[in-house]
Order: sequence, then structure tokens, then C-alpha cells
Amino acid sequence: MRFYKQVDQTIWVLLAILFAYISLVPFYYFQSQSLDGPPVFSLVKYLPFILAGSACFLWCFDIVKYSKPVLQAPINRLLGLYLVVALLSLLGANYALTGLSKWGYYNITGGVLCLLVVQYCTSWQVIRRAAFFMALLCGCAVSYTFFYAITGHEPLWDTVQRTYSPYHTRHRAMGPFGHTVATATYAMLLLPLAVWTLSVLQRVWLKIGWGLVCTLFVPVVLLTQTRGTQVATLLCCLLMGPWLKKLGPMFRRVGRSKFYGGLVVVSVVVGLGVLSQHAKVGSVLQQVEQRWKEALQTRSVTIRGDGKVYEYGSLLEYTERFRIAQYYTVGNILAEHPLLGVGFGTFTREFERYRYSENYMVREFPEHTTENMYLMFLAETGILGLISRLILMVAIFFVVLRAWRRAVDGAGKDLLWAYLVGYISLAVNMLTWDILNEPTMRMTYWLWTGLALGLVRCGEGLGVSVVEAADDAV
Repeated sequence: MRFYKQVDQTIWVLLAILFAYISLVPFYYFQSQSLDGPPVFSLVKYLPFILAGSACFLWCFDIVKYSKPVLQAPINRLLGLYLVVALLSLLGANYALTGLSKWGYYNITGGVLCLLVVQYCTSWQVIRRAAFFMALLCGCAVSYTFFYAITGHEPLWDTVQRTYSPYHTRHRAMGPFGHTVATATYAMLLLPLAVWTLSVLQRVWLKIGWGLVCTLFVPVVLLTQTRGTQVATLLCCLLMGPWLKKLGPMFRRVGRSKFYGGLVVVSVVVGLGVLSQHAKVGSVLQQVEQRWKEALQTRSVTIRGDGKVYEYGSLLEYTERFRIAQYYTVGNILAEHPLLGVGFGTFTREFERYRYSENYMVREFPEHTTENMYLMFLAETGILGLISRLILMVAIFFVVLRAWRRAVDGAGKDLLWAYLVGYISLAVNMLTWDILNEPTMRMTYWLWTGLALGLVRCGEGLGVSVVEAADDAV
């Protein structure tokens, strides 16, 4: 085997290790979190950056040594535009060196990672295997989260997360990578990929087993009690509705006796699990119901503290007072830095200076975040940064959508639709949380985007007939 083929394989191995690591290890929470002083290097924390950087180094080696052409992804120029605007935002920033280090770290484990995946999506077979692997790892993380939340026992990372994670809680489900909201978003984003995997599996018991795993995704989102992601998951399920109709004929082809036999097995397993933890399940569902009742009640709320009186027109306004305040915080930033913001990656350091806290007590919320990804783009990179990022997001959507509309029915087209469903739902969820600042979510998002764009490019180069032939071999 020629060495350049080994380079391809090595890069995919590095990416596989990267995704497994960020999905199953709370790498970001193996040390205390602090805003004082520069980030402290930790091999455990920055191993994803090392893996991504190593893959990029091999990519450069491949280009120089073997004159491998750099494939032009449809988003190259728009991604480059956003990166340039983000870099320009650091000119004159108070924490320019901190921002520059984050600019490198976020983008090596972000947009550059996406381009790398596109470069090495050389065939439908490669894309299909990578999609299966992502779905499998996601299924492992979701299953782990579900049983940990139901039983109350986390076998691997309990001590680490209790010691270091500022987001640790026993009241809301939290995945192995250590963040409740990230867990819900991770499950929501990859739910369509899991269902796509179910649709292409051929063996009966594989379908039944994986179908059982797929039934855990929505309960995991509910167990996190994350309302914004629950809404996004509902949207995700609605968008998958017409697509799920295809599963009916698929199950009929399996055979009626096998299908009903598998259904009985799944029902027994789920029933025994619910019965064994009936009290726990009931308690969690009551908490979820209570949180939504509070959000929908219109009665006013008045609280007193720190010598002030805070009045809220509804319980929703009260529970979301910190998120509401961040619109004013970003307004304070734009009053001074409208075009380029305070500088990429520096919002947490500048937060105290621009904080708006007229509607809440500061001691209630130690967080330094916008709780909104679009507000974060606006605060750190200004109007120019937000516009360039929105253009990039819209371009990705329409590139994949056009490819999906042109494609012939089959596994390739369905995979593109799975991506679009997750992409739309994530775009909505970004209104309630700065998702891409969380490292697991950022890398998952860009790896998944790379596969979708790689399929677009591969489909144009190989032709539909080749893709269909590969589908029949699944």
C-alpha cells in the first residue's frame, strides 16, 4: 500500500479517536475553571486540539509531499471571510492575546476541522462508515446518560465531575462529557443521524437493537430539563415526520413475524426498565412538567434583595431574567464597539465591564455568557462578524438543500435530509445558548457539517448511480 493511502487512513483514525474522546470523556472538566490568568495547559483538556492539529499537519504533509490538490469546498471563501473578520476584531482589543489563542483553538477544532473532513470524504463508502461511527458513539453517550439519570449512579466520571465541573447536578441528566445543556443539544443534533442509521440497517436484530437505542434520545432531552432544547427537539421530530413514514414499508419488508417479535422484546425491555425505576421516572417527569407550568404562568413576580425590588410580569420573565439581561449587555458593548465588538474570544473577560444587572441580583448568576450564540457573535465580532457568520450559515444550508433536492431517493439523499433537520433545529436552539463555545458541541457540529458537505462534493463527482449502488450494498 502506498504511503499516501496510509495518510488518509491515519487521518480518519485520528478523527475517530477525537469524536470518541469528546463524546465519552469530560475532558474540559478535569481541572477547576477560572477566568483569572491565562489558561493552564492540560493534556487531558487539550488532547482534542492536539488530535485535530495532528490531522491538519498530516493534511499539509499530504499536499506538499504528494501534491494532493486542495479540494474546493463550497464554503471555503465564506468561512475564510468570517475568520478574517474575527481576527480583525482583535485589533485594539483589551485581551488580544487571549482572543488570538482562542481564535486558533476554536477554529482548528471548528471550521478547519470541517474542511479537513470534506477533503478526505473521497467516496460514499467512506462517508457512510463515518456516519455509522458517529451514530454509534452518539448512541453510546445517550444510553450512558439515560441509565445514569435513571439509576442515579455514574460509573466512570462521578468523582471528576463533582470535583471540577461547575455544571454538575444530580437533578438533571448530564452526559459523560459533563454539561447538561450540551448533552441535550448533542442528542437533539444527532437524533436524525441515529434514525437515518436505523433506516439503512438490514439485519433484523440490528434494527431492533438500534431502534431501542433511538427511543432513548427524546427521553434524554426531557431528563436534562432543558426547555430550549426540548422545543428544538420537537421541531426536529416534526421535520422528520414525513421522512419517518418511510420506516413503515421498511419494517414490512423485514417480515411480520420478526417485526412483531422484535416489538415484543423492545416493549418488555422498556417496560421492565420503567417499572424498576418507576419512582425516579415519575419524579423527573413531574419536574419537567413543573418547569413548563412555571414558564407558561402569567402571574407577576416580585422579589427583594441587595436593597432593591425586582418586578417581573410573568414567571417566564423571572426564570429567564439572566438571558433577557444579556440583550442589554450586548447593547452596552455595541454602543462602544458596533462594527467589530470587543474581540473574538474575549467576552468572558469583558463581561464585568459591560454587564447589565438591573433586572437580577449579580450573586444569583456567576456565569459570564450571553446564553445566545447570535448575541455572542455580535458581542465579540460586532455587526460585521454577525453578518459574515449568518451568511456562512445560510450558505451551508442552501448548498446542502440544493444537493438534497437534486438527489435521487436513497440513503445518500436521506443522509443529507438528516443533516438539514439537525441543522435547522440547532439554529433555533442557538437562540437560547452559546452552543458553539462548548467544545464537544463545536467539534460535533463541524464534523457533522464536514460529512454533509463531503457528500455534496462526492455526489457531484461520483454521480447518483454510484451512490445508489453503494446504498444497495448496506
